[in-house]
Amino acid sequence: MVERVPLVASGAEVTAWTKRVDGEMARSLARQDLPAAGMALAEYCLPSRRRAWLCLPVGRLAGRLRTPMFASPAADLLTELRSEETFDSQSVLPQVRVPVLLIAGILDRCFSTEAATETAGLSPDCTLIWYCGKGHSGTVASSRVARDVLAFAVQRVR
Repeated sequence: MVERVPLVASGAEVTAWTKRVDGEMARSLARQDLPAAGMALAEYCLPSRRRAWLCLPVGRLAGRLRTPMFASPAADLLTELRSEETFDSQSVLPQVRVPVLLIAGILDRCFSTEAATETAGLSPDCTLIWYCGKGHSGTVASSRVARDVLAFAVQRVR
């Protein structure tokens, strides 16, 4: 159905850390505990242990401000969480018959370097591009993404 597949900050399976933090946020939002959801969001945004002390004040503030992430219906977040907890595409990746581009951040805590490397290795025709110094959000928000995806698309068309 498609001729090429670009994937950004993705992989066959999310990390245990992501499952835990997303779980805390989804369950907190489901019970309308915005400060707890804000603390989970703060851990996601400030994953470094050196910045852990910021999670409580930032989390409380995020809960009070009702960030856009909190606007998603709790049922949707719980469905996403169940998907994260059970999804593992390792068995289907060898069946992908189109070229794949995987852009991964070296510091991504949501999809580990091992998961990205394994995903690329299991996909028969995969190009893996590493973004050094980038985590999950930094990779997704990078100005390089559009250029790399377009180069991939043009390269494959010729």
